[in-house]
Amino acid sequence: MSFFKKLALSILVAGTLGICNMTSVFASVKNNIVKAPQQTNVVNKRPSNKQPINTVNNPVNEAATIKKIEKQQLNVTHVTFKQYGNNIKRTYEVTPVKLTSLLKSKKTYYLFFGFRSCPYCRNFSKTLSKFMKQSKTRTVYYVNIENFGSDLNPNSTMYKDLQNFIEKKVVLKTTPTIVAMKGNKMMGSFRDSRTSLKQLQNLNVKLIKSK
Repeated sequence: MSFFKKLALSILVAGTLGICNMTSVFASVKNNIVKAPQQTNVVNKRPSNKQPINTVNNPVNEAATIKKIEKQQLNVTHVTFKQYGNNIKRTYEVTPVKLTSLLKSKKTYYLFFGFRSCPYCRNFSKTLSKFMKQSKTRTVYYVNIENFGSDLNPNSTMYKDLQNFIEKKVVLKTTPTIVAMKGNKMMGSFRDSRTSLKQLQNLNVKLIKSK
């Protein structure tokens, strides 16, 4: 199981900030366990959804499982798994090899961290879809944390480099997260499903003008 899959399994859908909260995947991988995440204390709480998401990829009756999860998450979003797929179809699902290559380049691009079982990711996908349809938007690469890195050796240099990038630079603790990148330099990020199209457009202007 990939470290990002363990990350997905460690998520508690808190229903408070418009994000999914998660614990450190790498500590979980090291200890071969999924540790209980800590819920962020905030005001104006919405109803929480603590339904485990580790049954999504169960080959037995997957369609029924998906429907069940979608129904349980209606308090957050009405965007289905299928609609989420359509909304992010303009993204390019990135592999560890491709991500490593991008980090060594001087290209400007976006990294979108998410997964279909996260209702906030699905909700944000509506805005992301509009953003990607605009001609000046830089390429968006999708880091699908349900299967990213499944072929990586935990002892490999690539694994350790990506671990360092995700933990120390991106500081990935919530989804959805979208990060504007120039090579390996972060130019800005948003970590909330309520991020507006205007906010993304302003970030894109900054990214285009970056030197």
